[in-house]
Amino acid sequence: MSSISITLDEDQQERARIPRFFSDRGVSHALSSEFTLPVRATVATRRYTAGSQAWKRLRRELDCADIGGNIAVAVGSRYLILKSAKLDHFGGGAYLLRTKYALDEQSTDIDFEEFEIAHRAFQDHSSVKHLENRIADLALGDTLVGETLSRRSLRSIHATFPTDPTAMARFLRSNRHALVELHIGSQSATPSDPRLAARVLENSDNVNIKDEAQLLLLNRQGVSHYETRGTTSPYGNRFEKALLLLEVGTVFQQVLLDAGRRGYSRKTWEQNPTLSRWIDHPLSTFFSSVTNRLIWESVARSLALREILSEVRAYSG
Repeated sequence: MSSISITLDEDQQERARIPRFFSDRGVSHALSSEFTLPVRATVATRRYTAGSQAWKRLRRELDCADIGGNIAVAVGSRYLILKSAKLDHFGGGAYLLRTKYALDEQSTDIDFEEFEIAHRAFQDHSSVKHLENRIADLALGDTLVGETLSRRSLRSIHATFPTDPTAMARFLRSNRHALVELHIGSQSATPSDPRLAARVLENSDNVNIKDEAQLLLLNRQGVSHYETRGTTSPYGNRFEKALLLLEVGTVFQQVLLDAGRRGYSRKTWEQNPTLSRWIDHPLSTFFSSVTNRLIWESVARSLALREILSEVRAYSG
């Protein structure tokens, strides 16, 4: 899964038009319903999805493989198949583009070496990045192509392995360090500083204590979730929830970091309090689920949201 948070300045907003390549699906309340948010903390977006014209144009413009009628990018000996692309408009100049991929086939055994190759290729492959940037350009209109937009990309992996929970727990214990290295994107020849891996594990610790057969890693770069395939867990859909919260947090962060340049003021936060409520009052925002609150608090720490909001409040008019 790849997510790109995009913010436009006022001039770009006036020229940005969702073209015929994306279909307007109307207002989406998916965030509010997924997390049972109170009315005062509701986040609604306008959703657009890529249509057949978008796929036709991408096939015509890019040198991509075709697997079962789907656009695919070679990563090592496998292919990443582009399954969907959707754009959420948060209002103003804040957008979130999400592209979803799937490996071309599922292996029948845990093959960590093959998984590692595909994982690294997804993170670093220039063809994947080029495809995503072209989708972003199609989503926001060709009038913006070539301009410097404020973009922030996330890379997220949801890997399910065909094994029983006991074997999965053993696999995660044996490969924990390697999985963290994959998550933070370090190359095998140049391992990262152990303190960095420790911070990632510490930040994710609270959401992993209930189930040894799954591992969720989360920081500002993205989400990685490893679990067994085909088993029923009381913590189901954890990857999707963590990704949604990280995406929202990334949009919030970009809005805050751009606050000075875009002329936002203290009055802006008083009139639009949802962002500050999420950051200042996570307990009441996520009152219905301790796990959701813990994930959001991990997101907020990773993105330094409270510190950035405090600075905006201190220096805005």
